[in-house]
Amino acid sequence: MRTPARPRFPPPIIKFAERDDIPELVGVWLAAERTNLLMFYHFPTEESRSEYAKEVIKQFEDNFDKPHLLVLKAVDPETKQITAMAVWQKRGYKFSPQSDDIFAAAGIVLNGTLTSSCDKITSKSVTQSLERYIETQFEQFLVSWSRDSKHLYLALLMTDPKFQRRGIGTAMLEWGHKYADEAGIPAFLIASPVGHPLYQHVGWKDVDTPLQIDMSQWAAGAQGGDMGWGVYKYYYMLRMPKTADS
Repeated sequence: MRTPARPRFPPPIIKFAERDDIPELVGVWLAAERTNLLMFYHFPTEESRSEYAKEVIKQFEDNFDKPHLLVLKAVDPETKQITAMAVWQKRGYKFSPQSDDIFAAAGIVLNGTLTSSCDKITSKSVTQSLERYIETQFEQFLVSWSRDSKHLYLALLMTDPKFQRRGIGTAMLEWGHKYADEAGIPAFLIASPVGHPLYQHVGWKDVDTPLQIDMSQWAAGAQGGDMGWGVYKYYYMLRMPKTADS
């Protein structure tokens, strides 16, 4: 018996996002991360997620025009709806900040949001400690591998769940691949467990040891009974630029 062919979808329109797109971009981002274990850990209630969304929108508005950020959107050609968003950072350039206080992690804004509004979003000091730990590990990876050289960093890639498995994420990656290849620079990313297989499929390579977070050591009440939190992994990945001869 033949497997039914997957439906064919028109390729997305990929272009730079505009400031007016920010609320919709954040909506896509948070919808894609709704089932993420760390997102649930930090923001377990609708109220906390709503507050987080407001803070993320503000972070976007404050940082949107910075020259080191490349904010992309994928638009469905039929509905004109934003179906995915990506944020690439140009690092190691003169205009690049020494350290980023936004888009520092795969999927979750770190100190740019959480420490500026921790009293509103969460009162758990352990949550803030976990964020600081993750942020420190990420920065150590980027510093040790990039050594302040010019490179591209994929900070975010999120697809609306209603539009997943249509090749949109791959198309957004290919945009960054072309940009890095033309500039002759490597690209880095830190993958969540969900995104890791896609990045491997399109040629990214694992480097360094994955960051493993035993959530039973962080989640309140989990020690002595894991409560299903498990171990969360982040994968450090690299893509070298391709030339016409490679």
